[in-house]
Amino acid sequence: MSPRSTLHNPVSYRTAGVLLVVSGALLIVGQVVGILRWKGMYSLTENRSSDLMASRCGILRDDSGVRFACNPASSFTTTMVICSGIAVILASLLMVLAARREGDRGVYGTSLLLGLAGLLTLVTTMFTVDDHPRIHDVSLLVYLLVMWATMEVLVDSATRHAETTGDAHPLIYGAYVPITRVMEFFSIVGALTLVFSGRDVMPGAFERVALDTLTVWVVVFGLGLFSLGGAADRERLRVVEMEKLQRGARSTAPSAAALAGFGRKANDE
Repeated sequence: MSPRSTLHNPVSYRTAGVLLVVSGALLIVGQVVGILRWKGMYSLTENRSSDLMASRCGILRDDSGVRFACNPASSFTTTMVICSGIAVILASLLMVLAARREGDRGVYGTSLLLGLAGLLTLVTTMFTVDDHPRIHDVSLLVYLLVMWATMEVLVDSATRHAETTGDAHPLIYGAYVPITRVMEFFSIVGALTLVFSGRDVMPGAFERVALDTLTVWVVVFGLGLFSLGGAADRERLRVVEMEKLQRGARSTAPSAAALAGFGRKANDE
């Protein structure tokens, strides 16, 4: 496959990056619409983001306390979450296919974990906070663990790749590595605070720190993946053009025999 065709190939890291950005945007749109359609006052500190997917209006009682939930657009919010999870799964699949084509074995761990996170996103929509609160919370906890593992594997792979080859990792480069570390740290702090702060202590705020930080990171990661893929494709194009110029220069250069004067009629005379 030529580098020029790689620029528009749907099986590429760049396409995976676009899907990750779309997945984050879908989550944000679903939440914003749910908050705007909320009956009464939605509290960013008391209401959890999971409350937006509650299938009916009523009082919720769980480990986070007692609160009122009523989102008439819950089906829309849930649909956006489902589409977001599917987009993440497709992005991870494209990353695996692109890695097989390019021979980037260090991509597999990150992509497989990311695909598992997308699958867990779908699980949270199947077991909503009002019908199956315990399963929902366990699914969210496993999702957090898988996302943190994804970030750890990605940063570790990028660090080892840079040490052994001196080149950028196929999925991440430059400032995106420390940004990943910082966002992982804030997500972990938010989750631990939510777990150990007890009931009725701003569960919505701490859950948003834990979950929404990861949503933003997925978008940032997707943007970095798109820009890195574009830079890599442009570099491959530049190398191909240089090789063509070099081959053209060699083909038009006079041979050593011609430079020595052999084969010319003037010499024969």
